[in-house]
Amino acid sequence: METDALNLFLQPETRCQYDVSLKTKQIWAIEIELYLELKKICDKYGIKCFAISGTLLGCIRHNGFIPWDDDLDVGMTRADFNKLCEISKKEFNEPYFFQYALSDRNYFCSYARLRKSDTTGIIISKSNHKYNNGIFIDIYPFDKIPDNPKKLKRTLKLLRFYKRVLNNYYCQNDNGPKTKLLRPIMFVMRKIYSYEKLVNKFNRICSKFNKYNFSKVSLVCNENFIKYEGTVNGINNLCKHKFEFIEIDIPSDYDYMLSKAYGKPTMYDSNNAVGGGYMSFPKLEDRGKWHENVIIFDPSIGYLDYYKIHSDKFSNALKEYDAK
Repeated sequence: METDALNLFLQPETRCQYDVSLKTKQIWAIEIELYLELKKICDKYGIKCFAISGTLLGCIRHNGFIPWDDDLDVGMTRADFNKLCEISKKEFNEPYFFQYALSDRNYFCSYARLRKSDTTGIIISKSNHKYNNGIFIDIYPFDKIPDNPKKLKRTLKLLRFYKRVLNNYYCQNDNGPKTKLLRPIMFVMRKIYSYEKLVNKFNRICSKFNKYNFSKVSLVCNENFIKYEGTVNGINNLCKHKFEFIEIDIPSDYDYMLSKAYGKPTMYDSNNAVGGGYMSFPKLEDRGKWHENVIIFDPSIGYLDYYKIHSDKFSNALKEYDAK
């Protein structure tokens, strides 16, 4: 983007009665940069990626970011996700880092993140100096889901077990009482199963229904996002939509996907967005609370330098890193 256009985009403004700060605009600009880098690589290899969750909602409702949001989420089929993981090491170069379960083993993630290493995006609950903590966009694989909800429920229960094991394979992601109880078990597990074998097992469970002729898909890898349900036809047939100063691909069944996640729109007022469903806004006092006190953002400094400058906040993480 040209300098003048970037300077215009970075101006603070009020959107939908919400003040969007310069810092938020800087975060958005980096996330769009990450998306464009991802899209470039995806186009090179014939991989389809599309906006999902809050990014899709912002695309349809605001032609860009939700004013009180600060992340960017994309999805793709499991097959495309696997292909992206395979080529990521040779295609993404610094300052870009493609983070997934096998590229950054100090932080198990059931999906992937494209990060910018010379910035800071620290998830407070999982702060750890050993893995990449740059500002990121999330990349999720979609898998088919069965019509029988009981079958899906059993699968999610099994995935919860494997996720807990993988999250604590190196016993460093947290020090809660459940983790401490798990450590003796993990000692034995590490003797029997390699980390790679457990990751592959987790992914096979996620994709176990893909061989069937089911018509619906969801984010099986992340139980918290299972509500983001779409259709096979919708994610295979994309359309373009305005998103800030670029165009972004979205599923053709976006109305179905947003209605399943946030409710079917019933009323819409362009000033207040009153009523129900995905076109409605949260109350003024609730806007901006999704990542409040959850993620530390600093677009101007790399996460390693941020840790050093703010060592008082992250003394335990620094001690672990320095002892490595």
